[in-house]
This record gives sequence, structure tokens and C-alpha cells, in this order.
Amino acid sequence: GLHVEGRILLPDRPLPLRERSVVSIIGRINRSTGHDEFLALAVAMRDRRCGMSFEVVTSSAAAKERGFVARAARAGVTIRHAAVLTEEQIEDAVAHSICVFRLDEELTQSGVLPVCYRAGTPVVVRGIPGLEQHVQEGRTGFILRPDTSPDTLAGWLEDMRSNQARFYDNCRAAFLGNWAENR
Repeated sequence: GLHVEGRILLPDRPLPLRERSVVSIIGRINRSTGHDEFLALAVAMRDRRCGMSFEVVTSSAAAKERGFVARAARAGVTIRHAAVLTEEQIEDAVAHSICVFRLDEELTQSGVLPVCYRAGTPVVVRGIPGLEQHVQEGRTGFILRPDTSPDTLAGWLEDMRSNQARFYDNCRAAFLGNWAENR
């Protein structure tokens, strides 16, 4: 199909590097955004005792559905829900995240990647056009492919947690080179 990407330019408002303790997925919940896959990954990481917390940050009404709430609770995933997520709420979630997942099944017009990189937060994305070309593997995040093992994912998460300053610097550089308004 035809994949068209519009560039999103954002003002540079760097956030200081702080200790990060949570792995997040941010955005609306629907069949193609990978939230159920995120819950499964959280369970796999919990079973490996990776010692990280996982959260869903969303304005989606689906976050309040009993089925999703129950699945998230079983997975040990916290849900941060607001009817409308403000820019400040998204920035706060990103700034506290070891990394942010984007598991969309098809190209989206998401502004989450530039917001993450502006905050120095790496990402884990599905290998699809519109997302994968913005990830420098091992520098600004990782690309989750169908054959990625849970052990590989656990290694990535530990790398991002243990090397937050390096990922912060790489993500900030990616933001300044691609999405900063005054670049």
C-alpha cells in the first residue's frame, strides 16, 4: 500500500534525565495498536523477574472495559487513564519511562516517537514503515520483530535501564536532527 508520512515539528523543551523505572505504551487502545501484545510481553518479563513496572497510558474508553482491566491486572500492568491526555501528562509519562512501546500494526500519524526522543526516552517499535526508519537499533531503541524472543526483549530492556544516559543522549540527538522546530 501507499505509505505517506507527514513530518511533525515540535518545540525543543528538553527534560532533564531522571531515574526511570517503568516501561510504557502510550496511546489509544484498539485492535491494531498492540496493547494486548504489550500485556503479554509484560507477563513474559514478570516471569523472568526483570524487576520493571509496566503501564498503559491512554485516553481510550477501552481502558475502562472490564476485560482489558482484568487482563492488565493479571499481567501486573498499571493503567493511567484520562478522558483526554494533556501534553503535560504525556510528557510526564514519557519522562518516567525506561522506554515506550509503539506496537502499531500499520503506519500511523503518531507523534509519540518525537515526544519520546525530545525527552531522551528510547522506544521499542514494531518493524513497520513509519516507525522502524526512525529507530537506530541499540542507540534510540529497538525494533520488535515476530521472531524476537522474550530473552532478547529482556536484554533490550535491561540495556535501556542500565544505560539511560547513553540512550538519553542518542534520543535527544535524533530529536534535534529530525523533529526540532528550529533545527
